Amino acid sequence: MATTAHPGRRRRGGPLAAGLVAVVLVAAGCSGGDDGASAPSDPGGPASIDIETTTTDPLADVAAAGSPAVGICRPVLSVEERRAAYETRPSVRCTDPHGAEVVASFELPPATAEAITPELIEAGGAEFESVMGETANTCSGRANDAIQQIIDIDLAGTPFTGAFQATVLDGAYFLPSPDEWRAGERWMVCEVTAVRPDGESVAFTGPLTSLGRTRILPAELGTCVDDALTFVVCEGDASRAVASGNVGAGDPPTDAEAAEGCRTLVAHLGATIPDDRTLRTEVRALDEDTSAVYCLVSGPDPLPAA
Repeated sequence: MATTAHPGRRRRGGPLAAGLVAVVLVAAGCSGGDDGASAPSDPGGPASIDIETTTTDPLADVAAAGSPAVGICRPVLSVEERRAAYETRPSVRCTDPHGAEVVASFELPPATAEAITPELIEAGGAEFESVMGETANTCSGRANDAIQQIIDIDLAGTPFTGAFQATVLDGAYFLPSPDEWRAGERWMVCEVTAVRPDGESVAFTGPLTSLGRTRILPAELGTCVDDALTFVVCEGDASRAVASGNVGAGDPPTDAEAAEGCRTLVAHLGATIPDDRTLRTEVRALDEDTSAVYCLVSGPDPLPAA
């Protein structure tokens, strides 16, 4: 964690993926933020050396020097802060509202580290993302694994081969600040974060291990969509995207089977669909072999517990 001279970090605002399919079914890979830059080449390849610092203590020292430990929680950030390559604010207790949790940290591969300068970290943007390249994607696997542990749903009694809660949880990474880089630090931190469709960070309380799996996620971590299945802020005429279930592309369920499967998923999460709200399903192809059935409930409000 940061020293007094360098009181924190700013996060590279790279979501793992964009769009309903990617987020509902676990994001696909770290991207480089909101500038839309791609990473055409990579001098260093994936990071492979873990920094083995982990804590499950909710009162852990959040001001320790160096790379934040796995399990440390990070503050809610503004849109501008999330677009940066590093973070400037200190970590927070996981028992307090926060915007992200560290799930891994790595030593940067030497070839990647040699291509990075403090000035490049400060500037961020397309050139920085190009240099990071495949190294940045190292974080996607760790973040996806952590998200998967939260959003998986029991399949019993459904026609689905996989089922997942819809959520604003995503993945991102950040590097040391320019001053920390000059001091010799060469790490990359991977985190699971929560970001609304308008780019604002979402505050949630408690460690990731306390979320999901056998219960519906807290309302602030759920998602809403419009009629085109585009993520939108949960207000007005938006529908609550509750979950999705995978099916074989050549063997889609009937409308009745899809609806019943969605109701079963909702029940497995300990939630219920009120009588004054309507459940509808949408089937969309994910690839040539798999389609997804999306479970959507009218209105933006979260579903109540059963």
